[in-house]
Amino acid sequence: MFNKKSAAAVAMSLSTAASVALAQDAQLDLPSGEVEIQWVALAGEAGTHEYTLARGEDIEFARIRPSSLLKADDRLRDERGKKMSKNSIYFTPVANHSGTVCEPMRALRSINVICLIDADRDGLYERYFKTEPNSEIFDRGTVGEISTLGQPVTLTQTSADDAKMVLDIEFGFSGPQGGLFQTARQSFWLCYDRWVPALIASGKWVPSCIPGISFTEDQFPQSLTLIGRTVTLNGVADKIASVTIEVPEGEVAY
Repeated sequence: MFNKKSAAAVAMSLSTAASVALAQDAQLDLPSGEVEIQWVALAGEAGTHEYTLARGEDIEFARIRPSSLLKADDRLRDERGKKMSKNSIYFTPVANHSGTVCEPMRALRSINVICLIDADRDGLYERYFKTEPNSEIFDRGTVGEISTLGQPVTLTQTSADDAKMVLDIEFGFSGPQGGLFQTARQSFWLCYDRWVPALIASGKWVPSCIPGISFTEDQFPQSLTLIGRTVTLNGVADKIASVTIEVPEGEVAY
């Protein structure tokens, strides 16, 4: 049984160890604030294109992929040694902080994206944090509490095609969206199919959508930049939406 002196010595030892750990962390290059990753819109048919869309109708809009893709060599384990999401195997580099990578897509039924950190640049990712994106396709988020992985992992370069992470985005018109206490709004959406390897043994394509956009009739025309394209919503007449899409030449990082 510890006496008071022994207990005090243990407490001092733990305090010293914690101080050393904090000092070591202070010397490491850890991210803070906001992190961003880039996606690439693949080359499409360049030029200005005019469309009319009935309610529920959609058109091919863009094909996208992460700017670069890495695959974890081992399953991730948290600081308690517990296995993390089966989907957490693909990562893409953070554009504004070297040594940090994040999942390009949120795992199905998860509210967070996992990001890994190689703080000492030795090729091993030994820390992680979670951030909450506003859709399944992740592009930016705020650095959360940084924790240590149960075991470090290495990442190897892989292709978006091999990971089934080239997404075909469709643009559609869903018509008026209104309610008892709000003005009817004309709504548009961007949807795609995503590959979910852990859903069943052989994987499955699952339909999903980016959060939609909507405007009241007096807000048309409305110009937006979406996935590297300039989209002008000209207006809605007789339940038909008029849309102009400008597609640039070549690939566009966004």
